Amino acid sequence: MKTAQDFFRNREWYSFDNCLRRVVEEFDSKLTAQGGILWKAIKAYNGSAAGTERFMQNVKAFTEYCEGVTGA
Repeated sequence: MKTAQDFFRNREWYSFDNCLRRVVEEFDSKLTAQGGILWKAIKAYNGSAAGTERFMQNVKAFTEYCEGVTGA
């Protein structure tokens, strides 16, 4: 809220395109800051709370599951 006041005041969050653009921009900045290491970027994107490592591990496991199902 502090860094994206217009996004909330103008209710830009009603637009999927605006939300998607913001999440991609935010994740790209985390990916760059983490030297391009995907799993570190996912952890950084989720913040610094105690559960961020678990969140990253869950995303990693889900990604591996999806890979097995889709073959991609």
